Amino acid sequence: MVPHFLTTLLEVFVGYVWAVILGLSLGYLLGTNSLLFRAYEGPLLSLYAIPKVVLYPLFLAAFKLGSNAVIAFGAFHGLFPIAIYTWTAIRSMNPVHLKVARSLGLTSFDILRWVAIPATLPGIVVGLRLGFNLTLLGVILGEMFASRSGLGFLLMSFGGAYVPSRILAVVLCVFFVALVINGLLLTLERRVKSPFAMKGSRDVQGDAYS
Repeated sequence: MVPHFLTTLLEVFVGYVWAVILGLSLGYLLGTNSLLFRAYEGPLLSLYAIPKVVLYPLFLAAFKLGSNAVIAFGAFHGLFPIAIYTWTAIRSMNPVHLKVARSLGLTSFDILRWVAIPATLPGIVVGLRLGFNLTLLGVILGEMFASRSGLGFLLMSFGGAYVPSRILAVVLCVFFVALVINGLLLTLERRVKSPFAMKGSRDVQGDAYS
């Protein structure tokens, strides 16, 4: 079972890296460009609503049978929440902050570092956590339908042979991976949110005193 477990971990890792790269890039483009946002927000949300499993034959046709199709399918699952939360966070920024930054003569890099990233990071981290969950789901589904290795492949094999104890062992492995990575990302999410929450509470108290 160990080789299959390591195969799934590798596929999830590579798929998640691609999901993060593509999701952040797409979210940044749509978040900073109003024309692209108006043109592509609706189609992307409609595509996100489609059950991804019906599109898996397209991935098989493009990447053939094997790990590449599984990785691509997992990344396709995970990039949508990352992109959506990224463009939502960017478009939810207070425009006054950007105007003040430009009036102070900050460079584009300084604006990105000191204004844009701190303001959008809490929302982006939420998208990263949800993106991992869907990447893991996509990889397991891909292994179940068209793979000869991985935990999804074992689930189908043990399910066909009806071996409950081994099915439970595989489910526990998947649960363990999801639990550990979600715990780490949730800790990061709370950590990046806490300074903003504290600042918001101080602003409310200041308004009340004034």
